[in-house]
Amino acid sequence: MFSCVPDSLYSQILSVPENLEALKADITLHNDDDGLTEVVAQLAQCRFVFLNRFTTALLEFINQFQAGKQAIIEASQAAVATAKQNLQDMYAAASKVSLDISIAAPVIVIPASSVSRDAILMDFGNLTVKNKFETLDTKNVKGHPAVLDHCCIELVNMTLSRVRYADETLSIIEDIVLIKPINFSLLIIRNLCASWFKEVPDLNVSGSFKTINLSLSKEDYATLMRISTGNLAEGAPSQPRPGPPALPQAPPVDSLSTSPDSPKSVEDATTSASKPASSPTV
Repeated sequence: MFSCVPDSLYSQILSVPENLEALKADITLHNDDDGLTEVVAQLAQCRFVFLNRFTTALLEFINQFQAGKQAIIEASQAAVATAKQNLQDMYAAASKVSLDISIAAPVIVIPASSVSRDAILMDFGNLTVKNKFETLDTKNVKGHPAVLDHCCIELVNMTLSRVRYADETLSIIEDIVLIKPINFSLLIIRNLCASWFKEVPDLNVSGSFKTINLSLSKEDYATLMRISTGNLAEGAPSQPRPGPPALPQAPPVDSLSTSPDSPKSVEDATTSASKPASSPTV
């Protein structure tokens, strides 16, 4: 995805590294009594540059198609509702789904402005989802054993840093780590035989989140402030400039006040000035 914002250093908004497939998925459905579904998926890392100018222009363009936008919203809501219902149906049927998913989480770049080489880089690391099934010795009246689904979700090497890019190639020439790599793990145990096996909860979720180390310098804080006054302000609608203050108007001639001793007109003033002064009487 490319940006048409003029004079911007970041013309490529959304990109995927070369020679890599953006998404690769392999789904296998076993048509047997076990009902096992195998899902193997890989998602390549994508790089997204957030420019408020581009986002605002894109939203203004989409707003011109109100009917189409409403249709997209309704279709998205319907898709979410369908996916939620399918998930509930799958959980009710206690289906076995074998997951082997590896996702290179996206990298988000937030420049100080569209013409600045300084930026904040958010790397969400790598996300892996894997599970395994555990068959217990406990059996029901039909002789079927209880089965537990252990699903492990791990997020590793999630970092936040301040970077500086080169002028032409936009390669990183300076990388200052603000938040050191963060690791997060989540374990979900699902009881596939919850209808009759009550010794284990239907769903058991446990996770761990390690300490977050944040290091912020004066230059890092200045970059964050430049983002708020630069990148985020570039997409704001321009306000009309105030005009020059109005000059005071002269009062009308009729409103001028005259004293009783002053001449009533220019002619009276001229006549009174031309008369000679009377000599004193002896």
